[in-house]
Amino acid sequence: MKKNTILLLFCCIISIKVLSQSSEFKASIADLYIPDVPGFILSDKAPTAVDRPSNPRAFGVSLLNLRDGGAMEVTPFLLTNKPTYTFEKWLKNKSPVLETFNISAATFKTDSSSNLSVGFKTQLLRIFSKTTQDDILARKKEIVQLLIPKFGPDDEILPLTKEDSIAAFKKLAEIEKLKKTGYFSLEIAGAILGESDNNSFKNLSSSKSGVWVNLRWVPSMVKLNFTAVARYSWANNSTPKIGKDSSFFDAGLSLNYEQDKFNFSAEYISRKDFSAKRNYDRFTFVSNYVLTENIVLVASLGKNFTKVNNIITAFGIKLAVARSKLSL
Repeated sequence: MKKNTILLLFCCIISIKVLSQSSEFKASIADLYIPDVPGFILSDKAPTAVDRPSNPRAFGVSLLNLRDGGAMEVTPFLLTNKPTYTFEKWLKNKSPVLETFNISAATFKTDSSSNLSVGFKTQLLRIFSKTTQDDILARKKEIVQLLIPKFGPDDEILPLTKEDSIAAFKKLAEIEKLKKTGYFSLEIAGAILGESDNNSFKNLSSSKSGVWVNLRWVPSMVKLNFTAVARYSWANNSTPKIGKDSSFFDAGLSLNYEQDKFNFSAEYISRKDFSAKRNYDRFTFVSNYVLTENIVLVASLGKNFTKVNNIITAFGIKLAVARSKLSL
């Protein structure tokens, strides 16, 4: 497993280096949070069980506990040029299903098996408040005015002044801050897990599936925001084991506190086990710290659903490349 983790990290570093050579690939500071992949969430291996919808990355890698597993994800829409896709279209698009559609694959090991999962997620709804939308568009117009070519006495185009450049960058920074507040979003996600007892693709069999929705509300100009989840998962094998392979319904809520390079969340999940007719719960404290624009450190501490071996201690790293180039 150690070799796999090293190989995964090496591939990620190479990919970031190659993609970053293109000026169109640029890490966005508008959304520093990198979500967990659905496969980790479904298997209860993710640091957080209540994932909040956010702007997807073009390409990302997650290393679970830096040794136990890893995941790769991609957002196809962000991998090709979109010359006609303007910033205003992005802002006013209330159903960015295609733009946010993300697919992923994850692998991890347990004491008795190796696991592989594939998953997806996409935002069905994203609505900015009228105040936030108006503020963003007003600053966009100010940037355009600052960058409009100015002419001299002989109708020659004058170079952009340093003052106008600085003012435009300040307005752009204000837009980046406004984009993270004053909106509501609804995301749908799903995953399927495959399990092998001898680490062989030949013996890989489907073991669990799940589908869920995440709802996020971010009040305007407030550092606190809220996320709710409703998830249904079920066993795919023919010999279910009570407490492990039952069908479940999860409902939970997360409270998030965010600053520029740090966010902290406290979450609670209530689980209904339909086969065993029991209820379980999980509570977790999760923190993310942005080391660089593309590297986020994550730590999690809490109690998992099971009654034994239920202490959650996860430390990991997430690496991402984002494409944020939009025409004004």
